Amino acid sequence: MKVSLRLLLVFLPVVAICALLIGMAVIRPVQTHAAGTIAHVMHPNAIPEHTTSSDVNLYQCDNGPQSNCSVLTQLNDGDEVDVQCQLGSWSYGNAPAYGDTGWVSNDYLSGSPVYLPTCSSKH
Repeated sequence: MKVSLRLLLVFLPVVAICALLIGMAVIRPVQTHAAGTIAHVMHPNAIPEHTTSSDVNLYQCDNGPQSNCSVLTQLNDGDEVDVQCQLGSWSYGNAPAYGDTGWVSNDYLSGSPVYLPTCSSKH
């Protein structure tokens, strides 16, 4: 009986800690897009990024992001862009200082690296 009680006293805290850790695990939601691809949504809101160069353009594009689309706004060094999703080397987001939403090249953005959902080209 002493051995059983001693084992119980030793392993009970270990089991309790494991149960606590498993209970604290966070499962990220999964979204399925129309095309059938799955994106893990880690941030429900836009992610603030900042421009790293002056004269960066925010584009309005009908057929996917590219630099020959209509220029909505010319951004300046340090302007904030709230990025909502990415497609290749482009990000789709809002420039709150200007009130415009469009595409900007990732080459001109800096911020914390995070996984963002993939945009459709028809944003």
